Amino acid sequence: MIGETTGGGAHPTRVFPISHAVNIAVPFARSVNPVTGSNWQGTGVVPDLAVPEAEARDVAYAKALRHVLAMGDVPPPIEDEARAALDGLPTRP
Repeated sequence: MIGETTGGGAHPTRVFPISHAVNIAVPFARSVNPVTGSNWQGTGVVPDLAVPEAEARDVAYAKALRHVLAMGDVPPPIEDEARAALDGLPTRP
């Protein structure tokens, strides 16, 4: 995952009307990681590569393009397209 730590909402909810103008969201289940026995409720999921949200798409796209270029057996038109796309992305400071 690339970007920022998520908000930490792990429990699915259902919305119930309380009045004409007010609804309430009530958790009805709990997500559990079978390895740790816990979940990301309140803490979020920490990305593998932390970058500001505004940069996440370009960073992920650049990483994918570099992977394609590193494969070595990519046909020239695809390699050229990947290189041009990578060259067109903003450089990170």
